[in-house]
Amino acid sequence: MSILIVDDSPVSRELLSKTLKKWGQHIITANDGLDGLEKYRNNDISIVITDWVMPGMDGLALCEEVRRFIKNKYTYIIIVTSKDQTTDIKEALNKGADDYITKPIDMERLKVSIKTARRIISLSENLNSQIQQNNILIENMKEGLLRIDSNGLITFVNNRLCTVLGYSRNELTGKDIRLLFDNEQREEMDKKIEERKKGISESYELRYVTREGDTFFAMVSAKPVFTSKGAFDGIVAVITDISAIRNAEQERKLIESQLRQSDKMASIGQLAAGIAHEINNPTGFVSSNLNTLAKYIKDYNELIDLYQGFSRQLEQAAISNGWSDLLQKIRKHESSIDMDFLKEDIINLIEESREGTGRIKKIVQDLKDFAHPGEDKPKFADINKCIESTLNIVWNEIKYRAKVRKEYGQIPEVFCYPQQLNQVFANLLVNAAQAITEHGEIGIKTCMNNENIVIELTDTGCGIAKEDIGRVFDPFFTTKEVGKGTGLGLNVAYNIIKRHKGEIAVTSERGCGTTFIINIPANNNDEPLKSVSTEKRAF
Repeated sequence: MSILIVDDSPVSRELLSKTLKKWGQHIITANDGLDGLEKYRNNDISIVITDWVMPGMDGLALCEEVRRFIKNKYTYIIIVTSKDQTTDIKEALNKGADDYITKPIDMERLKVSIKTARRIISLSENLNSQIQQNNILIENMKEGLLRIDSNGLITFVNNRLCTVLGYSRNELTGKDIRLLFDNEQREEMDKKIEERKKGISESYELRYVTREGDTFFAMVSAKPVFTSKGAFDGIVAVITDISAIRNAEQERKLIESQLRQSDKMASIGQLAAGIAHEINNPTGFVSSNLNTLAKYIKDYNELIDLYQGFSRQLEQAAISNGWSDLLQKIRKHESSIDMDFLKEDIINLIEESREGTGRIKKIVQDLKDFAHPGEDKPKFADINKCIESTLNIVWNEIKYRAKVRKEYGQIPEVFCYPQQLNQVFANLLVNAAQAITEHGEIGIKTCMNNENIVIELTDTGCGIAKEDIGRVFDPFFTTKEVGKGTGLGLNVAYNIIKRHKGEIAVTSERGCGTTFIINIPANNNDEPLKSVSTEKRAF
């Protein structure tokens, strides 16, 4: 540790130098301010002891120059002068001096000052070392680090954030933080800054815009900074790029959607023969009715032709055998086609045809709704109507195996994805029908239980083995024969119910039947419905 003595008096300079050398100090001397500045710049100086009044550059000017010269460690400056007024002391300290000793120099006082200087320099070196270590950590951390002032201007960004954003540090420093957001997120950022001014620390998600105009999602942990007087001084934020997580989440949602759609298509394939039968029945009698109507119309046309011929003869006002023959033909034909029956049956045929085409339209519409890839947004729907629509689709699977007992309760419409719930009901109803080997019963019950809508589906089928109960919701688990089940149906149903913040449970006894109970919150619209990952649920 070297000490620089700057004094234009050779006697004073030599006397002080000899004393400090006796104390074991390494001494460098300079005869004025300019000489002192030159030697300071060219040597490793820890302490500067300088006279105030000197020709050329005085001691205060030297203080200012030393402070301007950037070194990696602190330099302790002691001013020596005969001036002893309070204003003089304040001026020296304001110019950068650390200590002030009046002439003649009290050597014991100087010894204490040098000891203090060593302690401060040591603390400064330790602090610099800690700062360097922190800087290394900050610059090499995986997260971005950002500091803004009270006006929202960026004062610091680390390397990681610069890399993610595509800007250099110089390009960001001093810029408004709003530069990094689109218009929607700028409004959100303004709200966040106002919350930080209230002293609230928070973690939240924001969407940033890079230099290239791309967006990335980040989790921001923001903490307000205040001055010693309690004034808001800005925000420090740790920014974690979660774009990969978001992309993975979107990919997972896509896979879930594809699984749901795959299960739907498998169900439709399974139900196709039954649906075709349901459509063929009304189509058959509509076709038969139309053929019969065509025959009736033919008879009507023949009778009308006869009446028209009769009308023409009446116009001639000629009563002859020809007129009598024609009248007999009309009476005979009228008797053979039973006019009263035709008039009544035509109305019935038309009504039956209308009902048949209505059934076809309903089946086709329900099938289209069921097969639709899915809804982007939830909406309010009547669960009872959803079940009825699903029954219409799967009816051919059920009607030859079981009778259906319905107990629909008074329940409110629920905020949901109706098509997805229909898929759940279809899976459960078809499974119930397939579990019944002889004619049995399927029960459907809906009701309210506190704040939940409860859907209960029971069957009198073969039941589920005790060892399989805990696995029924596992992906790809099935008790059906190979080729007759994908093992996805109940897993998809489980995840759909979880997406609706609900629960699905199963109880079963071998040989007696199975009951599935679904609970869905009636007030699902309080917060957004979210997709959930595929997971196991055992009961």
